[in-house]
Amino acid sequence: MIRCNRILKANTPESILVMEIHDELVFEIRINDLWILPQLTAAMEDFSQFGEIPITVDTAIGQNFFDMQQKTDERILDG
Repeated sequence: MIRCNRILKANTPESILVMEIHDELVFEIRINDLWILPQLTAAMEDFSQFGEIPITVDTAIGQNFFDMQQKTDERILDG
């Protein structure tokens, strides 16, 4: 989480980490700054090298948290 926040501040100063919900991080990123997502994903997946359990990172893009949650739920149901 701290690494992701540092990446955001260094590259897209207007983007912010809005909240953490259990094992989810919610970011507010301007549409022109979505190029940063692969870097954030890599930063989170790299963290798994310190443990024995691999970390899988999924992303969803939406206008609000509800939209993103629906997309995540649909991916789970579609398998």
